[in-house]
Amino acid sequence: MSLLTDFPGAFRRRTSFLLGEQFRPIAVSRTRLQGKEAAVIGIAGYEDRDAAETLRGQFLYIPAAEAIRPGGHLFVHEVVGMTVRTRAGEVLGTVTEIIRTGANDVYVVRGERGEILVPAIRACVRRIERTRRRITIDPLEGLIPEDQPRGGRGG
Repeated sequence: MSLLTDFPGAFRRRTSFLLGEQFRPIAVSRTRLQGKEAAVIGIAGYEDRDAAETLRGQFLYIPAAEAIRPGGHLFVHEVVGMTVRTRAGEVLGTVTEIIRTGANDVYVVRGERGEILVPAIRACVRRIERTRRRITIDPLEGLIPEDQPRGGRGG
């Protein structure tokens, strides 16, 4: 299974998860990490390959209250859906997904100007207001596409 966490070591201590979109509680019989990006997790009642295959494509979740939250960091599900605006107050759109790169995350923002890729770095992201569900950015040069003439190509 692929891991969608910044704290893979925490999986070793877990004895249960919530399975699928129904968040059905399941017990863990064993866990083996494979680097930082994958794990083999044994689930009680699904000991053989055929039984485990029925779970393919489902996610394992943990309750938010049990999640590791290092100082000030937000979870992906908290950032997706936030409104993104410039320091000047222009609303650019909404975060629709987060691309994880080796160096930094990139927020995919969709709005009237189309798709804008915002690097989640201090030089660009100036403020994230969790309760107001908005992000204020200081756009790097070339980040925001220039207004395109409407009504066709060329001239």
